[in-house]
Amino acid sequence: MAARSGSLDNEDPFPGFAEFYQATSQGIFDLVRRAAAGDKFLAGDVMQNAYVALLPRWNSRSSLGQDTNRRYVIGIVMNKLADHYRALGRFGDTEMEDIEEAFCRPVESVASETMLFEAVRALLAQQTPRMRSVGVLIFLEGFTCAEVAGILEITSSTVRTVAERLRQRIQPIAARMTEIHSCEEGERP
Repeated sequence: MAARSGSLDNEDPFPGFAEFYQATSQGIFDLVRRAAAGDKFLAGDVMQNAYVALLPRWNSRSSLGQDTNRRYVIGIVMNKLADHYRALGRFGDTEMEDIEEAFCRPVESVASETMLFEAVRALLAQQTPRMRSVGVLIFLEGFTCAEVAGILEITSSTVRTVAERLRQRIQPIAARMTEIHSCEEGERP
């Protein structure tokens, strides 16, 4: 009997979890860092808390596959990030003029694609948690509306509405970036 109980002590109580963590943690960290407007400390905390939340459910979820569990963790991450911002009271829409002014720099400082990415990221950082989550997943990560709806546990209709509102806010920034880029190439805006 004693030999048997000794072998139980060496068994992994969460088989496959370490491998799942190693395979998915860097990508999820990168996603949450973008959603947290580049705050790597917040991103690390939120990501670790999401994996800790998954751990008690791991034995019943491990058979669902890596991609399904990765999406589950992304949903937890986005909810925890929203909770963080909600606790700070960082709600409210930013005026488009403020965003455009922040990114209308002299032509020599514009690296078009990178600047647009940063402008979108800054815009998303100013949004409500739900808008930020939808925006990061759609515009920065390339998920479909249906995938985002599943991850965030909201309707596809809500995702489409939020994405369209964000798209309307992003378009003036993208147009301004295109105008600046055209000037760099010697064209008239």
